[in-house]
Amino acid sequence: MSLTTGFDFSSFYVRMTPSGREHLLVRPGITLTFYIDEALAQTCAGVADLIEFFFSIEPKSTLRTYVGKDGHYKPLTDRQITKDLKALRNLPADQQGFTLDYSEGELGQAGSHDVFLMAMNPSASRPDISNVVRLEFPENIVDAWGEERVLQVVKDAAEILPFTSGHAGFAFKHSLPLESQALAAIAPLLPRYLGFDTSDYWMATRMRGHTVTSHWINLLGPQLSEKLGGIDAMRAAVGEAEVKPLRNGTWIRGARLPPVGDVNRGAADLGQLPNVARLLRRIRCGNPRSGHKNFDINAWLGRFDDLAAKPWDNS
Repeated sequence: MSLTTGFDFSSFYVRMTPSGREHLLVRPGITLTFYIDEALAQTCAGVADLIEFFFSIEPKSTLRTYVGKDGHYKPLTDRQITKDLKALRNLPADQQGFTLDYSEGELGQAGSHDVFLMAMNPSASRPDISNVVRLEFPENIVDAWGEERVLQVVKDAAEILPFTSGHAGFAFKHSLPLESQALAAIAPLLPRYLGFDTSDYWMATRMRGHTVTSHWINLLGPQLSEKLGGIDAMRAAVGEAEVKPLRNGTWIRGARLPPVGDVNRGAADLGQLPNVARLLRRIRCGNPRSGHKNFDINAWLGRFDDLAAKPWDNS
């Protein structure tokens, strides 16, 4: 069995040449995204544990750069990692936010691997904001590691964090520099490739108490699981999809392998994602905010709602 053999991902690598230098703007990958509604200190302490977990499954040398306080990417060192882990676990009482981005890419280019955090305490002006955490891997990670190892990594990562919701699967990855250009390149791809996430961290501004929509794997914390009636009610609603308890929530795997969802090929690999989308519709983010311009984010969130489910085993 192979997930990526026979599918050409080369067109998903988007490059441009600002100032005469080629820049990798967008690349495909498998990402694991969490939204966390807990207070900043609890979120960041969990992220410190998650970073240490990442380095237990990937060498530290995999991530080569980090975003400095001046907004520029700099070489990532063991000393910087130690400094960041200490800061994440010892936040000042009055600290309101924390941003971290470790990447395999250099000079701000989209990397094969990434650890990203954007966290902020809610306020009167931003009452709906949630914290977003993302681990990024290459598009062939399921082939490289094997299905069972990838599933175990998703489960282990989820049980480290006090997440509200989360999801794993294909995504269009990009770095913070040239963000608007990256999102402009991603937007035309989204209506065709239904299995891909946008990697749009602006969604976090409206995500408190909500989820996005169905993905290869959806993760629901205790409160959202309860809103959907518990594990038995969820199993009854999602057909062949895999539903099982986690230590800190519920796991829903809508298809055996991450779907690409190419509508030009009939999106035959979507598995049970349409059934999962219909289940999640009542806890889905409303009035979302997106960094994409001239893009209907609500239509994108609802893209599975009226589709027929496919066989769960899409291998």
